[in-house]
Amino acid sequence: MSDDLNSDAPYLFFFNSEQLSRWAGQWHLCSLGEFLNDFIDDPESGWDEFVGYQHIWHLQCRINHEGSIDSEDPTIFHVCAQEVLRVMLLNQDRIIESIKSNIEEDISAQDVFIQIVTGVAEMIKLCDEYGCAFWASGHESDRQRVVDWMRWCELPSDHTDFQVAPHIQQRRSEQASRASFQLSDLRSLAQNGLLDKRLRTVINQLPKLIEQGGTSNHPPTK
Repeated sequence: MSDDLNSDAPYLFFFNSEQLSRWAGQWHLCSLGEFLNDFIDDPESGWDEFVGYQHIWHLQCRINHEGSIDSEDPTIFHVCAQEVLRVMLLNQDRIIESIKSNIEEDISAQDVFIQIVTGVAEMIKLCDEYGCAFWASGHESDRQRVVDWMRWCELPSDHTDFQVAPHIQQRRSEQASRASFQLSDLRSLAQNGLLDKRLRTVINQLPKLIEQGGTSNHPPTK
């Protein structure tokens, strides 16, 4: 079975410095959202579990971004990737039909399905082997960028080349942005004249969340 299947295959895909099938990160072809809404261990009491559908949805949205380096907490990635495998295998016929509707007619949906499943399984193994989860979709030069990010994140935090992993940077940026909007709303409440003076004082003394770490997806400045 050809790795490319045809000349219109996706970009090269690298996970923890290893090149996998070009189709390994094409989760969006599988319409996974239809099968993941019950991603909890116990439907009766599992509603408050930390890792859930949202994590897999975010991974699906990020796993095949061409030209950018991305990452995830290795344990979260492991759990989510195994759930992807589980639903793909449990719903094989329907997912193959979804793949078929999303690719060119001359490409085998069955082969794409197998390459995605094989690729996800390989990601889980590499995640366990390296203790991290970094990936990129692009060209051969992007492999080195993945290697660089893995190295930068392993450096001491006071090293000039140290970088926070992309997924941590992204979440810190999102949290800082949301905190800023929340603080603005709270201060508006404090200024509308409807709150007790003591409550206005409490709100007006709230500190602004300072975003920690950078959000660059480029090499450190030396």
